[in-house]
Amino acid sequence: MGYIYLYTGTGGGKTTNALGLALRSVGHGRRVIIIQFMKWWKNTGEYKIRKKLAPNYEIYQFGRKGWIGLNNVGKEDKKLAKKGLEFARKIVNKKNDKQNTHQQLNYHH
Repeated sequence: MGYIYLYTGTGGGKTTNALGLALRSVGHGRRVIIIQFMKWWKNTGEYKIRKKLAPNYEIYQFGRKGWIGLNNVGKEDKKLAKKGLEFARKIVNKKNDKQNTHQQLNYHH
């Protein structure tokens, strides 16, 4: 049985909380899959560390290049978010009890 954590709000700390929990899980030998929505930048610590923490840590990003802001969400963004949700559904349905999936999605329109 896994857990779902939802971090929300306009301030900082959501990614930091999710990554802290992910790191602790990897330290306990669990497999962690990070799914980021509306993010594309590969020059972040959470993305760069993936090879060092593999195979227990994976990260996937579903977003187009550039920061578009929540007021400028377009068809391409929604298409990528849907693709990310479909990907997440496949991962969660694998029912691996040694796996944590962390997703970052909280869009209100």
